[in-house]
Amino acid sequence: MPRFATVVAGPLEFKTHGRLLFVVDQPATIGALPLAVARDEGVLLADLPGLAMRRIADLHAGEAKTDARDAAIIAEAAGSMPHTLRSLRLADEPLAELPMLCGFDDDLAAQITQTSNGIRGLLTQIHPALERVLGPRLEHPAVLDLLERYPSPAALAATDEKTLANRLTKLAPRIGTGLGPKSFKRWANRP
Repeated sequence: MPRFATVVAGPLEFKTHGRLLFVVDQPATIGALPLAVARDEGVLLADLPGLAMRRIADLHAGEAKTDARDAAIIAEAAGSMPHTLRSLRLADEPLAELPMLCGFDDDLAAQITQTSNGIRGLLTQIHPALERVLGPRLEHPAVLDLLERYPSPAALAATDEKTLANRLTKLAPRIGTGLGPKSFKRWANRP
């Protein structure tokens, strides 16, 4: 937290000298929090687009990509090349939160995929035949319910067909017939 305080709160001390301009090169990711703080303080906000950033960087000596070098390039662009900047004035607070929410959705989707792949991997190790039946429909609530209720192939095989049929059709009327209890019994008994 001390580093964040010096990065964001430090420059805000200069507000007494006049209007501030806060420029970032990644407003939707790492720059979202400092931008939110600066926005609350009434600071002007701007973005240096990636292509402009790279072109300006090509004018400087050296190939290294460091935070210090990037900061110097952003500062130079803000001071001497204001035409390269884009204003980040957002009319609405929900619009300001949108990139952060989209990033959160992307993280959730990646986590869901990772969990699904992990379950499929475990099913493949434990009972490959059952994975062939359940794997393609693993995200379906009915299949997840079956795995919760009957966590092993033996538990699934020990359940009577009527119970499986009722459970499947309750949660999945359409796929319940395709994933019928007889096919579960058949696959559950195979190695």
